[in-house]
Order: sequence, then C-alpha cells, then structure tokens
Amino acid sequence: DFLSSEMYTYQKMESDIELLKQRYEGVTSDSIGTTTDGRNLYRIVIGNRDAKKKILVVGAIHAREYITTPLVMRQIKEMLDKREDGDKSLDEICIEYVPMVNPDGVTISQSGINGLNKEESKQKLREIIQSWSEWGLNENQDKYNWFLNKWKNNINGVDINRNFPTQGWAQKPDSRKKPSNEFFKGFSGGSESETQDLMRLVNTENYNAVLNYHTQGQIIYWSNQHANAEV
Repeated sequence: DFLSSEMYTYQKMESDIELLKQRYEGVTSDSIGTTTDGRNLYRIVIGNRDAKKKILVVGAIHAREYITTPLVMRQIKEMLDKREDGDKSLDEICIEYVPMVNPDGVTISQSGINGLNKEESKQKLREIIQSWSEWGLNENQDKYNWFLNKWKNNINGVDINRNFPTQGWAQKPDSRKKPSNEFFKGFSGGSESETQDLMRLVNTENYNAVLNYHTQGQIIYWSNQHANAEV
C-alpha cells in the first residue's frame, strides 16, 4: 500500500517512513523540529553519510502543494530500488529529505479545523478566518471552503517560504499584511518555528545544494531563472 493514490496525509507519510526503514537498509529518520500543533518535521537520510556531496530536498513548504510530498517519497523509494538493482549512485552522495515541512498547513488544507490536534490551534485558525470575514467567509460555505482548501501558510497564517530573514526581507512586498491563508510573510523575518528549524538544519549540515519542490495543480516546478542545473 506504499504511496497509494488517495490523498497523501501526514499520517500516511509517517507510516511510509516506517515502511522505508523496514524494507531498505541504510535508511534513517529523525525530526528537525515540532510544529505549533504538535507534528514532527521528519527528516529522512539515505546514501553515504561520509560523501563529499550532500543535498537537501524539501517538500510541502506550501500547504496546498502537498502532492510534492508523495513525489519526494517516491523519489526516495526509486533511488533505493535502483541501489538494490546495482546502481552505485548513492555511494557517492548523501541525500537528506524533509518531505513535509509544513504539516500543520497541509492538515488545514486537507481537513480544515477538525484536522487540528489542539484546541488553541483551532481557536487560532478561527481567529484568522474571522479576521477575513469581509470576504463573506461566515455567510458563504463555498468561500469558507475555498479559504481553507487554498491554505498555503502555516498554522499562524505565515508563508514559511517568504519568512526567511534574507537581506531583502523587509522590502519584500506583502499583499496580505496580516495572517492569512496565503502570501503573508510574517511580522518579522525568521519568526516561524518551521523557518527556524530549516535554517538550523541548513546552517548545520553544509549542503552543496537545497531543492525545494513547488507545484500548481498537477504541475511540479523543477527550476526557475536562478536555479543551478549543474548540481
């Protein structure tokens, strides 16, 4: 039942991580942090831990783009299958994966308020919804559902991908200005626990490259104008 076609949830990812460790040698996992609503940011490591080349692959930093998580999980499985068939690529590289860096947001996009674990998390989400009541979210069920289904941010209504405290963060445009289902960059750079956990990981591990998967509909974005194709 590995990577079935049903909606890919945090719980499904957890069980698939255990399956990977059971089925294949040399697969390890840990957590680089815990979210506000109590979920782990799981990291999976494969390949040669002593290799000179080390890369990080990140999925689902944007909640509604959760199909990037099964993509990442399938890539792990395919690389391990190739190794079992004699491919030596993993002898030369260490690959670390954080397949779902925004599990609270993914849960909101998939299951709404009832998917959250803690009462304070549910209340926080209700407050964000109420703050956008001028959009008709209370009166119109379709608009309410749209607001949650399109959820892109974390439980605090912050876009993790826009929250990193880069040099130009203060000047980065923000169309929302307050917690929302998408776009809001936060009240300060690096404010979110998920952002901090990823920053700590990258600063500790000294990767040669970081790949961050994004999607729209069923399209996976593999590159942009700044990407380096020679990794």
